[in-house]
Amino acid sequence: EVLDCEVVVNIDAGIILKPLPVKWVAVYAEKHPNFNKVYWKIAHEQNVSHYLVLKSENGKLWSVSDKIDVVVGQTKFTYESTDFNFDLPKVYYKIQSVDFDGSISNSNVISVTRIDDGTFTIQPNPANQQLVISSTDQTLDFKNLAFDIVNNIGQIFYTGSLNKSN
Repeated sequence: EVLDCEVVVNIDAGIILKPLPVKWVAVYAEKHPNFNKVYWKIAHEQNVSHYLVLKSENGKLWSVSDKIDVVVGQTKFTYESTDFNFDLPKVYYKIQSVDFDGSISNSNVISVTRIDDGTFTIQPNPANQQLVISSTDQTLDFKNLAFDIVNNIGQIFYTGSLNKSN
């Protein structure tokens, strides 16, 4: 029992002060034709066992997409993960660092939009007699595609239109 104005020493309040295991610098992703690539950079990591790449279709319910082990002794803390399993128009990602004692730290949430925006490629460039125009955008209507071909100084060289058989 502690009386009024009595000094009590060596009290353990149960608070443990320790450094944060991870300081997040950046998390970003890139969309590629057949996969998404997620990158993250850490300012420092201490007692981190591994990273989990978490994926979601709505930013609320998460599943593990990948597990990346920490590289011991490295001085640049940059990691990446490749996701070949996507079937959604928009995929959310976050990185979770897992400490050896089970503590976790979450990065910011990022997203990759897989809906195509009507872009297409033309090959070869420069071309002689034949061009191949392609797109991964399945909504692009090649039946009604009008185009201009310009020369290297920006002058219209040829105006035309395509249909699916061209």
